[in-house]
Amino acid sequence: MTNDATGEDINFKILSIIQFLENNKKYILLENVLDSEDKYILYYFTTIHGEEFEQIEDGGEVDKIAEIFYSQKSN
Repeated sequence: MTNDATGEDINFKILSIIQFLENNKKYILLENVLDSEDKYILYYFTTIHGEEFEQIEDGGEVDKIAEIFYSQKSN
């Protein structure tokens, strides 16, 4: 993934992709391969041009996705 501010390419591993069927929203959870503290939860879209990501503005929505991820991870 390319950092828009610096133009630097940063490698991330995908921790999870979560989809809500009722509203067809997809989320992707990413972790920087060089810094495991650097994690992101983003909207995830697949388009004819490839994959696209978008920042989530609602902190409550981010918390909900993180809660789902960590509850599944502990099972």
